Amino acid sequence: MIYLAIFSIFLIYLIDTFLIGVTYQSLKIRYGWKISPKKSFIILFFAFAILENYLLPLLFALDLRITIGNERIAKLIDAHGSIHSLELFDPGIFEFIVWCSQAFFAGIIGPKLLDEQKWQHNKAA
Repeated sequence: MIYLAIFSIFLIYLIDTFLIGVTYQSLKIRYGWKISPKKSFIILFFAFAILENYLLPLLFALDLRITIGNERIAKLIDAHGSIHSLELFDPGIFEFIVWCSQAFFAGIIGPKLLDEQKWQHNKAA
């Protein structure tokens, strides 16, 4: 059961990376942005950070608490009894590493799937 939870989280991050990478590359091509890979990495990093944290004020305002019934998962995330929902989404070093890796792979996936020269050629025809 815990493997299914880990796989689901990994799949969500993979889908996010794919969609953001393709969207960012299509915007670059559409508007003719000439952005260096380093600047693209920074832009993508902040995009992933914002997308993951934009609901935090809502969780704070609602004062949501979560009780985890599965003891193995509760042990995995070190949760005892009822915990505040913000504790699950509190940004830390793990999230920083995830955003960096997502930005890196999104910067690779987008240009691989959407070639700028092909788009320019189709646009001219």
